[in-house]
Amino acid sequence: MSEHTQTVENSELALLDLKPPCRLLIWRLAAAGGGEWIGDIRPAPAAAVRKELLESGLGQSESRKNLVTGRAGTWVELTEAGWAWTAQNLGEDPGGGSAASDTLSVMLKSLRHFLDGQRLTAEDVFRRTTEEANTVPFPDYIEEEPVVMSPMVEAAIARAYLRITSGRHGVRVLLAHLRQCVELVREELDVFLRQLAVEGRLTLESLKEGELSDADRAAALIGSRGERYHVVCMEEWIE
Repeated sequence: MSEHTQTVENSELALLDLKPPCRLLIWRLAAAGGGEWIGDIRPAPAAAVRKELLESGLGQSESRKNLVTGRAGTWVELTEAGWAWTAQNLGEDPGGGSAASDTLSVMLKSLRHFLDGQRLTAEDVFRRTTEEANTVPFPDYIEEEPVVMSPMVEAAIARAYLRITSGRHGVRVLLAHLRQCVELVREELDVFLRQLAVEGRLTLESLKEGELSDADRAAALIGSRGERYHVVCMEEWIE
């Protein structure tokens, strides 16, 4: 993902002696689903804390464009080793000595007791929960008469998407931007986007209320149960 990446074997995790601020940052990222914009973390982690996370191999970061702000920012996320660390350290005192860290310690111990009984890990809970919350579900969306996708319409949608992303798949695109680039009536575009989502050929995501612009609200696609989606991500195999 990034030049700021270092691998670490699971057998080496027990040897890591992380400082409390780094431990807390790991749990902060885990609770956010595994990754977060540095600018959205309050209080912002010190440079030394971020460095410790990256050098430990439990996290990685890169500069990327924030679709919400339109500006480049630093995205930091847990690696697979980072998730493995949460599994090994769930229930352990993160340290720090503050009331907040003490409360977190108690919560993690209770969570560890529950997850052990269910044979689950922290990754099973946090990572999956965030992905499910942000990805269009649509398991029961297909109506009595499924939409027949026109190759020409599908190609038009794909061309517009790739024009926005400079030819790259797997990039999150604001629906407000896509609508401006596709010459289709809104209702028709929505039907086709829903159908592509049902087929697993693209994903639709929601932005948080604080991230929405007026254009995002106006361009939202309404799901089968009233959900509002603002971002499209098209898979590689759509041509």
